[in-house]
Amino acid sequence: MKCMVVVYINSEGLINDIEGIMRYNSFSAIESNQNFRVFMGYFEGGPVLLAKCMNRELADSEFDKEDSIFIAFAAKKKTGSVSISNIIIKRKGNTSLREDSLFK
Repeated sequence: MKCMVVVYINSEGLINDIEGIMRYNSFSAIESNQNFRVFMGYFEGGPVLLAKCMNRELADSEFDKEDSIFIAFAAKKKTGSVSISNIIIKRKGNTSLREDSLFK
């Protein structure tokens, strides 16, 4: 499924780690500046599996309160219309990742 990963990270080291994770998963940066990145790509297992993968890879990372990471993807409703949904991996305002249990 095609996904977009939006990242705002204050730490240069951590942004480099996230870029490495995205490159490994064949995602391309489509927008970037000093602290902000947007990656786009296809993830075979869909956005939930991508979120689990990112949670696993970033579990030992130290985050700033301002950092945020989320995945945006198209979701088809039962009515047939399409909307944009997202999965929050790291929410601005706290220093830890969202719990993996949110995806079960």
